[in-house]
Formats: sequence, C-alpha cells, structure tokens
Amino acid sequence: MLQPISDPYVWLEDANTASTITWLSQQQQLIEQELGAHPLRARLQGCIQTMLRSGVVVDTPHLANNRYFFHRRKAAGEQATIVMSDRAAGKEILLVDPLKHGADNYCTATLLAVSPDGNRVAVGIRHDGRDRYTRTLVLDLKARTTADISDIGPQARTTVTLQDCFYITRYPNSVELYRCLLDDPSSAVHVCTLPVMDVEGVFVQPLDNLRYVLILQQPTHDQGWSVWVLDQQSETLTALLVNFRHGASFYDKEDSLFMLTDWEAPSRRVLRTCLPVTGSPLWCEIVQQTDEPIQQLYVAGNALIAITVTAGVSMGLRVFDMLGRPLAAPLLPTGGTITELRTDRESGDVAFEFSSATCPPRIYTFRVGDSALRRWSQQRVTEDFAEVECRHVYYRSKDETIVPMTLSFRRDIRPCSNRPTLLTGYGGYGVSFNPRYSNRAAVWIAMGGLYAQASIRGGGEFGKLWHEAGRRAHKQNSFDDFIAGAEWLIREGYTKPDKLAIAGGSNGGLLMGAALTQRPELFAAVVCFGPILDMLRFHLFPGGALVGLDEYGSPDIPEEREWLLSYSPYHHVTPGVEYPAVLIISGDADTRCDPMHARKMVATLQACTRSRKPIVLDYRMKRGHAALLPVAERIETLTNQFCFLFDAMGITLASDGFMIPLESDSLELKQVHGETQAQPSVTR
Repeated sequence: MLQPISDPYVWLEDANTASTITWLSQQQQLIEQELGAHPLRARLQGCIQTMLRSGVVVDTPHLANNRYFFHRRKAAGEQATIVMSDRAAGKEILLVDPLKHGADNYCTATLLAVSPDGNRVAVGIRHDGRDRYTRTLVLDLKARTTADISDIGPQARTTVTLQDCFYITRYPNSVELYRCLLDDPSSAVHVCTLPVMDVEGVFVQPLDNLRYVLILQQPTHDQGWSVWVLDQQSETLTALLVNFRHGASFYDKEDSLFMLTDWEAPSRRVLRTCLPVTGSPLWCEIVQQTDEPIQQLYVAGNALIAITVTAGVSMGLRVFDMLGRPLAAPLLPTGGTITELRTDRESGDVAFEFSSATCPPRIYTFRVGDSALRRWSQQRVTEDFAEVECRHVYYRSKDETIVPMTLSFRRDIRPCSNRPTLLTGYGGYGVSFNPRYSNRAAVWIAMGGLYAQASIRGGGEFGKLWHEAGRRAHKQNSFDDFIAGAEWLIREGYTKPDKLAIAGGSNGGLLMGAALTQRPELFAAVVCFGPILDMLRFHLFPGGALVGLDEYGSPDIPEEREWLLSYSPYHHVTPGVEYPAVLIISGDADTRCDPMHARKMVATLQACTRSRKPIVLDYRMKRGHAALLPVAERIETLTNQFCFLFDAMGITLASDGFMIPLESDSLELKQVHGETQAQPSVTR
C-alpha cells in the first residue's frame, strides 16, 4: 500500500477557488514590488526590445510544387501571419492573419500541413495562449474556399494530401476509426475497430499513396509501441509492431515503408519493408548505426535526409538513396543546431534552419543531388556575433561519465571568477540540447555575461544509451551531470556561486528544481519556466500522464514511486535552508506541465527558505507551454528575468551596456579548456 505524503499546498492545485485566486493576486503584487521598480528596468527593456524587434522574422518554409509556405512576423508585429510565396508566378499571398480570427494578440495561427500540389493548406488556430488548437481550417487555394474541420471528430488527423480526414472516437467498449471528406463532414464512414481502449495515446498517420494508413498507439509505462497498417483497398488491418519497446518513427515512399529505430542500434539505424504488409513484416537494414546518432529522418524526392549529431555538440546532414547508399550532402558549420527541416517529397527540395551560439538563425535550401547551400533567409540581430567566442569543453560527472558543455562569451572580455554566468540544460525525452541561438542567450552575451549549455544525460546527444542513462530509475544522473557542470565552472575559475545562475523550462524546469533543492549553495539565482516539480501527482493532470509516465515512471507503482520521491523537487524543499533567489514562470493555459507545479513550489519555497532572497512567481492567465505570447508580453517576461538576475547576482550596467559586478575581482581565467579530447561514455 502506498504511504501518504504530506502535501500542505494541495489546495493550490485548483486554480478556480477563491483561496487560489487570492493567493495568485498576492503573488502578482509581490513580483511587481520586487521587479517592477528595478532601477535598470527601462534600460534592460530597451535592450531586449531592440533585439526582439530588430527585423522581420520568418521560419523554415513548407515546400510544395514550387511554392513556399511559411510564418512571418514583422518587426512591429505581435504574432506571425501565414504567407505563400509562389516562385513561378513571382508573387506573395497573405493566407492567414491571426488578428482576423481572435479579439486580441493572444490568437495565433500555425501551419500544420501542405498538400504536395500546394493547393491545400491546413491551419491550426489557438486562442487565449492555449497549447491546444481551438479551430482547424483547411484552405483550398484553387477553389478559394475554407473548410472548418474543428468539429469533425474528437481527434481529427488530416492526411498529408489533405484529401480526407480521419478521426477516432471511443464508445463504451471500443475505439473506432472513421474517415470523411473534408468538403463534406457529414460523409463520415466507419473504417475499422481498433484493438485499443485508450483514445488519448492513439494517432493516425496516413501514407502518401493514400491506400495505406498507419495507426500508432503511443508507449505507456507498462507497454511499448503498437502499430497497425490499414489497407483501405482491402479494408484489412495488419499488425506491424506489437508491444515494441524501442524507439520508432515511420516514413514512406511509394511501396516502401522506412522505420528509424534504436532496436539493436543505440545510435539508431534505418530499416525498410515493403507494402502491402502481409503476416510478419520482413525488415531489412539499409542504413547502419554509426558513432554519429541519427536524430530525425525525412523523405525528399527519391532520397532520405538524416539529421545527425557529432561529439554531442554539433548537428549535420547525411543523404541516402532509397536503398541506403550515401549521396552528396551539404557541409554545415560546426557547433550548431538544425532546429527545423522541411522537404518537398516530390522534387527533392530541402529547407532547414541552422543556428548556434555565434550564428543567428539562418534558413538554407538545397536540392537532393546538388549539395550546394543557398541562404533563403537570415534573422537580423543587433549584435555582432563575429565577436562571440564559443568553446566546447568536457567535464566529468559524479560517476566519472564525461559530459559536453558549450561556453559562449564576447571575445573582448576575459572570463574570471567574478563573471556573471548563466548555465542551462534539458536532459530529457532523448532530445538533443545542442548549441543554438536564443534571445535570452544573445542579450546575456551581448552584455558581457558567460553563457553555458550542458548536454547532460537524458537527452539524445549520444543516442539511446545517453537517454536511458537519464530517465526513469536513472533520472538522478541528469541532475548529477548538471550539478557537476556548475562545479566545474566554479573550480576552473569561470565564475563563483554568487555569480552563477541557472535557467531551464519544461523537463528543464524539473532539472532546475532538482538542482535548487539538492545543491542550493551553488547558485545565486534560479529561473524555472513551465516546470514539472511535484513528481507524485504530475500524472493526475492533463498532459502529465501522456508525456510523463514513460519518461519518469508511475507514482502509482510502489517501486517507481520511490524513484520519483527520491528527487521530487516539491517534496525536497526543507525548512530553514538558505535557498537562492527563485523566479518561476507559468500560466493557466499550460496543458503540458500543469501550472499547479509552479504554484505549489513557490508557496513551499516562500514558507521554508531562511534567506531573504526573493521567491517570486511570474504568472499569466494566457500563458501556455508553447511560445505563443505576443511579442510585447515576451519582452515584458524577458525583462522580468533580467531584472531578477541582475538583482540576485549584484550586477549593474556601465554606460555602454556592459555588465559590472558590484564588487571587484581581478582574478583572471586559467587557461583551462577542459578535456577537449576525451570521448564521452555512458554509465549508470
């Protein structure tokens, strides 16, 4: 039987009670008192506003039939519009302006899919900062019509060709799949009965040839992937995988089905089988694993495009034909990240965004068979990133595992033990946290701060084993890696505890909470946004069970509950401890990491801390998990963070905008670059 655990702030889980509303009002007054009148606020806000409104911002375009579809936000705009560039006709067309779909700047429009002929576009509309789409529209550019498919089914999934719409629904004793024409929602026909009972974890992936549909049941804490192939021509449902306890993602081209998997290949390999699937499918390996893990796979024309990671810090591209034979691939700068890639599955055109700590976002294009890169767009920034130095170092964690970290700072400063330093990390879900551009980092570096990014276990920088070594029963390794990075920065003379701050969000918010409660003396300040912090009750709230049980474990299983309780930040706040300054950022619209985590953590920290350092909550009703805030509010939020950090770390600004620690320290940086030649290893 599970033993009850003291939970004095459980009442803050309900956002709608009078007591919670009163408490949140008091928190708003507190943050305004702490940060609203900061003497540097106007100057910091001016710097941040200049950075965020320095020019037009576009994202990686969807490519289809010589047309580019993309989001574009003008310098003075609050939200991005959706634009089509018809290269053949030499003109641009504004497709969707979110201001026409909502009453305020919290309405956003997201491009979901484009048909191969470029004539149909699916768009998701979100209101009030919510993470979930409130409306789904399909634009027929040829017929000049718009279909609203929001109410077709509880979980609508449009096909890539945008011909049909599939949706699933649950009845008392079954889960059913339906299909209907987008132009006629009343045309719904029953397709098949699914061999599952959990609707929330089931997804439909129609294939390009329109004949086949994949039905995928997401893994849970007690079972792996289950995947079926529906042959619409014969109306047969065939099991492709059952209880497959390995990573898997699927791609298709004509009669070939590809699977990117870590099955017997921790760095991932590519397998191929043929359609139709009859009986047990025969998988053939066409791309072997290497020491550069494959992160993602795409189909472009008659080629496969793979994003890989080198040495845990640098992303690159590999190109293969349909049989897995290498083709010419573009050469990218080292030490950067591909944040988004799109392909034209017919022509072989590819577009992707690349950035690093010293390279603002740039969008490149190329065509399979021609590895020459063409720059399609570059984000304009106010700082000269040629003057930023980037160092890749390696340090040893608590168990001697070698961990990569990237340090970025202005070339005209000499890092010393008094240098204000901001350390960040993620370490979860097998996501590679490689060096990339961020507005927070850009402002921090421009003002003379040192920005450090640790690629800790739990991520995917070195493949499956790196992920496995930082999840479930081994989650403490992620925290040990991050803490060891902070200790290394101090030991090697880059900074000291009262000049070291940490920041992270989502799973990285859990990381911040664990570092805060396990080693509070190491940090001057902690910034934690959209976090998960109560590891005994996260699964009881929307989104928690779906995204967290497989990664962390289940609080309802005694053994797994012990893992979670051993580090759960909310349960490890101890009365009488001198905690650093803490800023937690959340909001009512977050359906991924419920805002109850932020509310309860702030309450217990405020009650328990022995220091006089502020514990504050930046909370907005219309703030969700995704980055959907209007630019004006993003500027305000980032200004709050910098006011908080400057106050907690004792920093002021010189007349030229350069950071000055309030107490002097002339100790210069030792010429230590870490274990640059060491090869990272994975241990548990």
